[in-house]
Amino acid sequence: MSYINHNKFIWRGLYPNNIFTSKEDLVIVPEYMITPKMSATDMIRYQSPEYLEKKLTLKSDTWAFGCILIQIATGHKPYQAINNPDDIKKTIL
Repeated sequence: MSYINHNKFIWRGLYPNNIFTSKEDLVIVPEYMITPKMSATDMIRYQSPEYLEKKLTLKSDTWAFGCILIQIATGHKPYQAINNPDDIKKTIL
C-alpha cells in the first residue's frame, strides 16, 4: 500500500481473491483484468465510498486494503450479513 500510494497509483481492483503469495512469501497483486471473477455483491464489499460515487482517490485502495485486513482478522467478508448489493452500498455510503 505504501508503494502504491507513494507512486500515486490507484489500483481500483484490490480484492482478497486477487492477492497471491509466491514461494518466497512475496505478495503479488496481478493486473486488474486478469484476476479471478467475483460477483457484483462480493466486489462492492471492498469498494470505498469514493469508488461507489465514481470519484476515485488514493484513499480508495486504502479502504479496500482495510476491508481485506478485517476479513483476515475476523474470517468474515465485510458486511457479510447483507446480501443485496444495493443495501451494502447504502451501508457504505
